[in-house]
Amino acid sequence: MRIRNLGWALLVACCSVAACTRPGTSPTPTEPVSFQWRVEIVQDGEVLVAQDDEIQLHRSPFVIRVVLSTPLTVRLHVSDSDEGFRRVQAGTSADTGCCTELLDDGSCWPRVHPFCSYAAMAYADPLFNEGEYLHVAEIPGEGYHLLYYNGPDDHRWDSAEATGEGMVFERRVSNLLVWERPLLIGTEPTMVPIEQYVGSRLYLLFLVKYRSEDAIGEDELRRVVLVFDD
Repeated sequence: MRIRNLGWALLVACCSVAACTRPGTSPTPTEPVSFQWRVEIVQDGEVLVAQDDEIQLHRSPFVIRVVLSTPLTVRLHVSDSDEGFRRVQAGTSADTGCCTELLDDGSCWPRVHPFCSYAAMAYADPLFNEGEYLHVAEIPGEGYHLLYYNGPDDHRWDSAEATGEGMVFERRVSNLLVWERPLLIGTEPTMVPIEQYVGSRLYLLFLVKYRSEDAIGEDELRRVVLVFDD
């Protein structure tokens, strides 16, 4: 179905990730002791095995499962190209050095990578994953989902469960919000069921910034390439 008047309205300006995650209730990323996390893709009740960061799956709904020993915010960039993968490398500045140029209006453009928090744009996702969609970046390497957890009544996941490993978050994906190419002024995104998505791959880049220093660590990143088998 066609989504009217979304465009950049889907985006909310965040002066910092801390501001977006409401620091009064969210855990603060101060290097939790022995912090562990992993990403799984689940389809038809089965955890799919990755080979060289690629996961083969059917062109049908799936679930993103993230397990964290401490419930920190997960930033997720989704694209139909590997531009985000190439922009975000270990040692890249998460915030203070990720702006190429600060414009007169205080905005940062172009941003070095999609997770740049200084004047960055995070999608204004509804609570509890209403709509079950992922936003495929209209500009590869720009924009991200800010998947926070501030308690059972305020989060952007389908489910959140405390286990012996920590918190298990799940987000079901049944639809993709995609943009026509080439991108033109006035273009609006369309909500497309996974079964009707014509792309062959989706590039999922996850960031959990659990260390206090600005530089992104390799263990704070996860890269997953979804390869549709039909």
